[in-house]
Amino acid sequence: MRPEKVDFLSGWADIAEELGKSISTVQRWHKERPLPLEYVCGTPTTTRAKLQAWADGPGKATAKGGSR
Repeated sequence: MRPEKVDFLSGWADIAEELGKSISTVQRWHKERPLPLEYVCGTPTTTRAKLQAWADGPGKATAKGGSR
């Protein structure tokens, strides 16, 4: 059983899983429309709330996997 989700996401794998996309897709999105990340010792980190606000913001069709 997976532990209960926490609000803090650390690393591309956690961020990609939260968005339901592959790591490479999320990294590409970050180049096109930067995600709300901070880097801690070189590791991208964010919170679910910040990531959700990003996904629901301008250009959300791209973030949700729709047409651009």
